[in-house]
Amino acid sequence: MRFIQKKPEGEKPLILNLDEDRQGPPDDDYHSMNFTLITPNYEEVAAGRCSIMLDDNEHEIMYISAIYVTGHSNYPTKLAPNKYVGLGQILVFTAIKFGLDLGVKKVTLAPLDGSEGFYIKMGLYPQVKSGPNRMNVEGVSKSLNNGRLNPKWIHDFESSSFRHNALSDSTWVGSIPDIYPRLRGSILEAWTITE
Repeated sequence: MRFIQKKPEGEKPLILNLDEDRQGPPDDDYHSMNFTLITPNYEEVAAGRCSIMLDDNEHEIMYISAIYVTGHSNYPTKLAPNKYVGLGQILVFTAIKFGLDLGVKKVTLAPLDGSEGFYIKMGLYPQVKSGPNRMNVEGVSKSLNNGRLNPKWIHDFESSSFRHNALSDSTWVGSIPDIYPRLRGSILEAWTITE
């Protein structure tokens, strides 16, 4: 895959080739991928890694274990801006597409301090440790036999309660089918993608 910048800051657009190194069965137990963005001059400017694993309920999830952009800081300033803008988003998109192609529904990661805002923009949020009103994951009260909670309320609670430290976890999660189209649309505003 190749990414060509639509609105370059300089005279020439940034052109990046995506190099994917995929591993999987039968050589490995699970699918995984190392991916790198490389300039036409063979300069590696960004890289990442993701792998498919099983969660506690034996469902496949994708774990993004690394996202790195050369010359980036989690705390850029006007005097020290990040050299490459938008490459982190391309890396997350690449990982999300890998998971989507394999039929995986959930993505997880553990963000570094200062990168939380970036991952919120990508569509990931801290995992909620507790259920709303002591409900189980199906929305049924643990104290009532057949009481149900409106699914929208459960979603709203899980989306907002990450802000409370007692309810959030260091693991962040997102829905691959929800994140993919939004990320693809956002990337297509700034980049032309060719296969």
